[in-house]
Amino acid sequence: PAFNADLLREIQRINAAAPQATRSSCDYAATACTEKGWTFWYSTVRQLAVEVVVLQKLLGSHLLVDDPQEADLFVVPYFHALDCRLMTWRTHQWATRCRYSDRAYELWSLLPHYSLATASRHIFLTSTEPHNMHLSMVGQPLLMSVGPRFGDEIGGHILVPFLVTDEELQPLQWRESEEADRPFEFLFVGSSGNIWRRLMVEQLERYRAAVGP
Repeated sequence: PAFNADLLREIQRINAAAPQATRSSCDYAATACTEKGWTFWYSTVRQLAVEVVVLQKLLGSHLLVDDPQEADLFVVPYFHALDCRLMTWRTHQWATRCRYSDRAYELWSLLPHYSLATASRHIFLTSTEPHNMHLSMVGQPLLMSVGPRFGDEIGGHILVPFLVTDEELQPLQWRESEEADRPFEFLFVGSSGNIWRRLMVEQLERYRAAVGP
């Protein structure tokens, strides 16, 4: 529980204890929910809660097995991103490498099937940017994150988007809608002088000119 359930209880406790004006109306990625207003720290953290949703989906899979000898993949149920935000941002808002958490050190003794031979079969659900992860996490062969990791080999990295829990933006809502067009968001992070940013913007401008506003 210290690596998942306890972290969820803590983030929910922080939100519940916040003044009414800065308290979110939504849980922490457990259900589809549209926030009624921006609540600063909690709203920011919620955007990076993909690890919670992914673990929920994996736990509901019909492919789960009890015998580790039959397992093709080991899921590490550690909400590393949430842990980092709870321990780091409250101490030093943008400190990198999750420097204030001890869980990143304590985790390994709790993974009985982890070894050099099986490391590539352990998936770490770390839905934060690699530069903000603990070094022991970012170096894992099979990693999930919301940003790229340099030097990856094919198949060693799962890239996920920021979390969207807004009820009106869920796939089921759009399947039942009569509207033909669905809006989409394109996110690219780069400095104003970055050549890839300039090329991406030019491509998007050409696309917009072709399809209309």
